[in-house]
Amino acid sequence: MTERIVVVGNGMVGHKFLEVLRSRTQDFALTVVTEEPCLAYDRVRLSEFFNEPRPNLSLGSYEQYAGWGVRIINARAIAIDRERKRVISAQQEVPYDILVLATGSYPFVPTVEGHDLEGCFTYRTLEDLTRIEAWAKHSRKGVVIGGGLLGLEAAGALLKLGLQAHVVELAPCLMPLQLDELGGQMLKRKLEALGIGVHLSKATQRIEARGSCVAALHFADGSSLETDLVIFSAGIRPRDELARQSGLEVGERGGIVIDEHCRTSDPHIYAIGECALYQGRVYGLVAPGYEMARVLAERLTGGERSFSGADLSTKLKLLGVEVGSFGDAFARTLGAQEIHYTNFGKGIYKKLVLSEDGKRLLGGILVGDTSDYANLHSLVANAVELDNPEHLLVPPAAGSPTSKTSLPMTARVCSCENVTKGAICEAIGSGCRDIASLKKATIFVIAICSLWPTLINTSLGVSSIPQDYRNVARVYAFSPWIYLTRVVLPHSLLYVLTGFRLGMGIAWMVIVVAEMLAGGSGVGFFVWDSYNSGQLEYVMAAILFIGLVGWLLDAVLEQLIRRFRYS
Repeated sequence: MTERIVVVGNGMVGHKFLEVLRSRTQDFALTVVTEEPCLAYDRVRLSEFFNEPRPNLSLGSYEQYAGWGVRIINARAIAIDRERKRVISAQQEVPYDILVLATGSYPFVPTVEGHDLEGCFTYRTLEDLTRIEAWAKHSRKGVVIGGGLLGLEAAGALLKLGLQAHVVELAPCLMPLQLDELGGQMLKRKLEALGIGVHLSKATQRIEARGSCVAALHFADGSSLETDLVIFSAGIRPRDELARQSGLEVGERGGIVIDEHCRTSDPHIYAIGECALYQGRVYGLVAPGYEMARVLAERLTGGERSFSGADLSTKLKLLGVEVGSFGDAFARTLGAQEIHYTNFGKGIYKKLVLSEDGKRLLGGILVGDTSDYANLHSLVANAVELDNPEHLLVPPAAGSPTSKTSLPMTARVCSCENVTKGAICEAIGSGCRDIASLKKATIFVIAICSLWPTLINTSLGVSSIPQDYRNVARVYAFSPWIYLTRVVLPHSLLYVLTGFRLGMGIAWMVIVVAEMLAGGSGVGFFVWDSYNSGQLEYVMAAILFIGLVGWLLDAVLEQLIRRFRYS
């Protein structure tokens, strides 16, 4: 008889488990019990819900699930009968041989007076965002309680909705789990420049009502802040109520206790994602959840993979403000030393944490410029020995020795999908010459991993690609030799022989477009990034610049060719 696997929850991690399991076997009968009205969607990109045109955040479709042979039950699981091996909802009982709890987490809402007034929301699901959008149409000002990663994204969403946005944080700096005091100060300056009000060291005591609706926040220090809308983003709590009710072991502060195989205290029940507690820690990021999903899928199909913790590094870009934190960002390692770079004029703060002997990078913080994040993160993850670590912050002067930071082939450069440098080099060697083919060959997922433009070269140091180019496509766009041999000389020869010339200006524009599509840090990427950030004046200026350069290239080349022909 085919074993029956029931998955409770259909978030990103639950979906990943089904995807990996079905890629390995068709043997199990799969059932998903989910209380959300739609299938799994990308919570990492949740704030894009407010973009125009509205994006499709779905990770799977009913047709895909049908192809996998997955039965979907839209209902809330209310109990587990471990003796009879049944998942119980209000309408039915679902039998299982193996039960996977992927119930995720719920947003923590402080029980302050007025927390349940109309106009108070959480920022967790598509339904939450739909309600926020509807309420914002009749609001002028919105406040986010919580200055962490998700709270800042929520503040950005309020700006998109046309509201005056404010962030209230209990700690003395923003993103206290990722940033130190200097990094928090720099981020605060940049957010305030965008029009977001930042209120630090503020403990919300009560929420004042106007009728049944939100009117103002009152703080413990006696100050207050008027508002029409409140979003709670004060952390998450694991959804472990099913486990508690059925007698499974849970942590003192919540979370379903699991071992390195993602198995709970019941050998027939597993837990993955934000509901799981491994060695006293709940992981609230997608990459650890994905790793748990892979571990479980492989264990159930005879593999030996184990879960041993995960990387908690983060990278955020909010309305053009870049923030990154990785590794031992707070220098907690014994003997660790720090080096800093601060440029208040440009709004850039960088800190690197080095080992006691200064030979290895342990972690760091980046605010205002995260272009080196992928490279630095890879150096930490792969314990690469450094020669001149200070050059990671400030480029060396001409003639000075540079830091050698070549990564080994086993280096993991994408923690979301566990892609190694060797896999990328192998794909390049087999003929991949653009981003699309590389992503297909190495399982990069653009919706999750936003680092792919720099990973391919900056982090890897792939010898087959010139060191100064940002990725494979730019080899063809910005190599002087390739540009000379494949663009300038053929067009010049064509003009000399036939009198027909393809404009160098057009060739230049084609190159810029290619670079824009490929990613990187040149003119094309600047245009694309400015467009995505809504800075249309920069887009127009860049287009004028591209046109001017193209015209000059045309004029100069024509004069040179005329002199050659008639000399």
